[in-house]
Amino acid sequence: MVWTTEQTIAFLDGIADDELYALFHLIALRRGEACGLRPEDVDLKGQALTVATQLVDINGEIEENAPKSDAGNRLVALDGGTVKVIKRHNKRQRQAREGEGAAWVDSGRLFTRPNGAWVEPTWLSDYFDRLVKRLGLRRSACTTSATARPRWRSRPEPR
Repeated sequence: MVWTTEQTIAFLDGIADDELYALFHLIALRRGEACGLRPEDVDLKGQALTVATQLVDINGEIEENAPKSDAGNRLVALDGGTVKVIKRHNKRQRQAREGEGAAWVDSGRLFTRPNGAWVEPTWLSDYFDRLVKRLGLRRSACTTSATARPRWRSRPEPR
């Protein structure tokens, strides 16, 4: 099942204040690719990001690897709304880093847990399921696979 535009909007509106909102807004990538994004992979002025790495679970250990396929190492154009979402995320992450002080884990990732640790792909799937359940929505295969481009790409940033 793939979510309708209305279901996707309901999900994004429902998690508008979540620290990983920008990740879910950008989830057209494979989850490992989204988890593996680094700040240097994102060019906000050029409105693009480069998929250069992914995080994968190999026998219970998280490792950084090259993208899954030749198509994985690619440049992805970003619309203006997504750029705003990422800027908002970056500001929120800077505040979290300041709040954590010396306890901040410098994982080198664009999307992190509240303490700076990287977001593991399996944890992300479980977290997504908890958010979906909390909002009373049904899980969508589209949000865990990059095979379909979301139709909500140009959805404006929540207030």
